[in-house]
Amino acid sequence: MYKGFVRNKQEYDEIVDFLQNGEVRSDFTDCAKSRFIKKCKNFIMIGEKLYLKGENPNEHKKVIITEDLDMQELYAQLTHISTSHIGVNKLENLLNTHYFGIKREIIRKVVADCEACSKSQPLKHNGPLKNITAKKPFERLQIDLIDLRRYKNENSGFSWVLTIIDVFSKYAFVQPMKSKTAENTAISLSEIFDTYGDPQIVQSDNGTEFIAHQIEEVFKNRKILKICSRPRHPQSNGQIERFNQTLTRFFSKNLHQQEKCWITILKKTVMDYNNTIHSSHKKSPFELFFNRKSHNSSRICIEQTDNAIDNENSSDISLSIENSDIIIEKYACKKYIDRMNRNSSVHVSKYTFKKNKLFI
Repeated sequence: MYKGFVRNKQEYDEIVDFLQNGEVRSDFTDCAKSRFIKKCKNFIMIGEKLYLKGENPNEHKKVIITEDLDMQELYAQLTHISTSHIGVNKLENLLNTHYFGIKREIIRKVVADCEACSKSQPLKHNGPLKNITAKKPFERLQIDLIDLRRYKNENSGFSWVLTIIDVFSKYAFVQPMKSKTAENTAISLSEIFDTYGDPQIVQSDNGTEFIAHQIEEVFKNRKILKICSRPRHPQSNGQIERFNQTLTRFFSKNLHQQEKCWITILKKTVMDYNNTIHSSHKKSPFELFFNRKSHNSSRICIEQTDNAIDNENSSDISLSIENSDIIIEKYACKKYIDRMNRNSSVHVSKYTFKKNKLFI
């Protein structure tokens, strides 16, 4: 893989001219001309855009000019928003998969300057979390409930989220519930097992909804081994605890925009999590669980960013996501949209966006 950079607009245009017309600057020496042609072989034109070649067609990376720090920040900002405010490392992995030339310091700045992220701090836990492993998908699941009763009125009576994590792949399942009775919990678990199959082991805490006879009956009929964590020791159920922290942080970053209607962003939030590279195995949970890459995961967010920036003549950019209910309205920079309405109220670096909501 080519490790150089496209430093400025002049160099970008020169590479494009060569790829489209075979033209080389007349003032190049023979040595400079040879180096330039060799460099151009690392790039390809797709439409009107310059891409760094990948080993496969779906691995080409869109070239971002190295000296254009403002454009790098705009790409990072829009991608950060559309992926439910993922952190620095995951955002860098996602951007580096699809773009060429975005610096890490720009990514760190975008995350550090994000107001929603700064207001949401990780939940603290006591003591180290126990490392529990599995050798294949659905060998071992951990389950828990998140209490969201304070948002009951804004979510059609839904007050709880049943969360399930596959220990091997870290793939997450969620099911909103109006009450945490053993009967409702048993129904929700059965729906997931009917769809994905029966696991070998299910681990939970000692909550009454998980040890009632209705739950025990589900596990007995499906020949699933049920394990309970030690009382008052959530660390032994560590993976699901960490996922619950991740999910609640996503909610806290976005609920101020969603007017506390968490149920509308639940599907998108979990999809983003399952399709983001996990630090434990350097793959996305989706890829490890299904043994294939998702075709509509990170590509959705990248297409949103590309469309928002490329559509320079539109003042109202509405981005629809395939296979989901979300529409994200974003407004591109006035530097690139001269005719845009200049009455704005939200500022990100040198870019000005109209104040708007993320909604489903």
